[in-house]
Amino acid sequence: ISKTGEEQGLPEMEYQHTQADFRVPEQVVELLDGLTKETVGIFRESLVGLYVRGSLATGDFDLETSDVDVLVILDKRVDDNAFCRIEEMHRRLVTLHPRYGPWLEATYVDRAAIRSFTPGLQHPTLVRRKSLDWHPHGCQWLIDYATTRECGIALRGPAVSSLIDPIPPDRIKNTIRERLREWTEWASNPGNPDWELPNSHKSYVVATMCRALYALECDVLGSKVRSTKWAVETFPEPWHTTVERSRVWLRELQIDLGLVPEVQRFVSWASTRGTTAASQLKL
Repeated sequence: ISKTGEEQGLPEMEYQHTQADFRVPEQVVELLDGLTKETVGIFRESLVGLYVRGSLATGDFDLETSDVDVLVILDKRVDDNAFCRIEEMHRRLVTLHPRYGPWLEATYVDRAAIRSFTPGLQHPTLVRRKSLDWHPHGCQWLIDYATTRECGIALRGPAVSSLIDPIPPDRIKNTIRERLREWTEWASNPGNPDWELPNSHKSYVVATMCRALYALECDVLGSKVRSTKWAVETFPEPWHTTVERSRVWLRELQIDLGLVPEVQRFVSWASTRGTTAASQLKL
């Protein structure tokens, strides 16, 4: 996998790359090769580009916990026939690549929709260990698109920065504020079934809050790994300890409901801090 596209972030917002010497595991390379060949076979001339994004693109890929994230850009929207063929392809990839196939997350977006982000549009999206489905791309996807534009790695097609318009920093920061409000509302409901997910999900929640604060306070769209490292170095107690402990939860499949109040309090604190930080930023 070779790096293509722009390395520079937008004015006032930095996009962080980490391990320059990071080497993609051979099993992931084989999975991506298979995905590329099959995607080319399905779409042929309609395929505009196929891109690695997320931790695999930024160099923070964790062999045990990270998803394999890809973005497929097409000349036109996926129709019913293409959807069925994509669905069959992903089932084959899981069978042929049992180690990382189930961890593949992919979304299929047409050229017009990816050019300028409009929240709420539905696109075929594969979530880890689930079936392909039509998912609305809410405001969180604007942050993902912005990061992909700057850090995405082309497996096929031109630099992804040529296909996605620059996203202004103020729009990114406003989206982060909106996401913090949504997370606060989510966390305030102790009966939410998500609390019964494994401890690894609670780690994800903590890391997401860290990433939001890192962006608002440091003007950096960094990975969850880098954001939690920053949080451990800067957060006061008891939140320093919460973030430190959450790194252990990342690999825990057990469900400890005793952690719920601590994570709820952390989300509330992070949202309040994020609102304060956002009000002090010059946009």
